[in-house]
Amino acid sequence: MFDKWNGEKWVTDSDAQRTAAVSTAETACITEANSATQAWQTQLRIDIISDAEKASLTVWMKYVQNV
Repeated sequence: MFDKWNGEKWVTDSDAQRTAAVSTAETACITEANSATQAWQTQLRIDIISDAEKASLTVWMKYVQNV
């Protein structure tokens, strides 16, 4: 999947491999964050979220923005 022809032989395209690994890791982190915050988002929408939960939600959402 990450092999390319260099004119003489097949070699691993390390840049493509690294890019794919980073993308996979970022997707996993965002999925985990969404799972962790789903209930808090619902609580926020119906105005039953505690201040502590709202603070945690804010931290998670900032994390997702920076991924």
